[in-house]
Amino acid sequence: MDEHISVLQLSARTQKALAEYGIQTIEELRLFTPQELWQIPGVGRRSLMQIEAALLDYELSRERDGVDGGTAKAHGPQL
Repeated sequence: MDEHISVLQLSARTQKALAEYGIQTIEELRLFTPQELWQIPGVGRRSLMQIEAALLDYELSRERDGVDGGTAKAHGPQL
């Protein structure tokens, strides 16, 4: 399921910059490295920190709620 980036509750400026670049869903956002996001007009250091924190919160809440589309554990060690 591709959820819209609005569920991340990013600032209006960050969300607008991502949308203008064509990034509409969380899955699309995950395809970008921090270096690639840095190149998007309107995305700076604060935006990157906000995006990283929001994605981490999103992943943790999905794990806590027992929802795992296979991506939440891909970033950490598998036991």
